Amino acid sequence: MSSKSGALLLLLTVATRGSAQDLSPKELLYVLNIQTWRVRVPASDDHTWTFKVIPKELRKPFSSKPTNLSRRANQLLALRGIGENKFDFVLPGPSGTSRGVLDLCEAGLNCEYYDYSWLEKLECSADGDQCALAEFTVGFGKEPTHYLVLVQARSKPYAK
Repeated sequence: MSSKSGALLLLLTVATRGSAQDLSPKELLYVLNIQTWRVRVPASDDHTWTFKVIPKELRKPFSSKPTNLSRRANQLLALRGIGENKFDFVLPGPSGTSRGVLDLCEAGLNCEYYDYSWLEKLECSADGDQCALAEFTVGFGKEPTHYLVLVQARSKPYAK
């Protein structure tokens, strides 16, 4: 059974049993392997978010008051695990939302052996150029060695 049909079966079971009180929204997201955050978007229409896996050494310190981002964290970022180191995503930007598939190996992670944990809230750098959303431990250590981050990228060419 595919993950889509399994998720649909679960939703139909919950709906027909009338037991919505048995599963909280947080539990349902967990069962469906979905992670969500409310995020700020780049302040400039010329920039958008892109995903990148970076080593711990390249992560900028986070700040509670990053600049170059929208004032409020009211846009929805969602990732849904689809197996094989891949996630479907819904990614907000200043001029709309994009959808696609994030392949962690293509984003820069050594996929031979790793463990990860999601951050409860995005941790953005003071300049707003990086926002971390997950920690990775590559190999058999216990400390994070890499981070999955949103990085600001130009969405429009420079004016001549």
